[in-house]
Amino acid sequence: MPSDKRRVSSDLGTPELHQRFDVRDEEASVGRRRARVVNERPLDRYRQRGQLSERLWQAGEQLLRDFSAANMEPKVCMQWSEYLDAGLPAYRDGEIISDGYKEFWAAMDSAGPASYGVLWAVVCMGESAGGWSTRRGLHRLSGMDFLRTALRLVEKHYRIP
Repeated sequence: MPSDKRRVSSDLGTPELHQRFDVRDEEASVGRRRARVVNERPLDRYRQRGQLSERLWQAGEQLLRDFSAANMEPKVCMQWSEYLDAGLPAYRDGEIISDGYKEFWAAMDSAGPASYGVLWAVVCMGESAGGWSTRRGLHRLSGMDFLRTALRLVEKHYRIP
C-alpha cells in the first residue's frame, strides 16, 4: 500500500557552500526547509547576481580595505581608551593618522556627502541596498541605483582600470 506521506526534500547547499559561509537551516514554510547564507557581504552577492560590474565591486572592496585599515570597524568589546587617556580625543594635534584613515575619507569625500550614507551602510556595515533605501522612506529598488552611482565616484577616485 503506497504511503500518503511525501518525502520532503530540499537543497540545503553544497559542502563547499558550508565551508565558505555560515549557512543556517531555516523553515521557509510549513514542511519546507531552506538554507540561508548569513555572513555573505552584500557587495559579493550583488557581484554574483550581475547587479554590480567588476570595476564597481573592486571599488567597493578597496573602500572596505581602507575602512578596515583605518580601524573603524565596530568594536566587539568595550573600549578602555577613554579611561586610560582621561577622555582626551583619540587623535591629538601633531599625531600621525593612519594612511588607511586618510585614504578612506578621501574616497568618501570624492563620492560626496550625499553618498556617505549608502557607502557606509552597504559597503562598510554590510546592510543591503534595499534595506538602506527602505529605512530612508525610498523605494526598495532605488538603493541599488544610489549604490552604483556612489561606487562610480569611488571608482574614479581609486583609478580602477
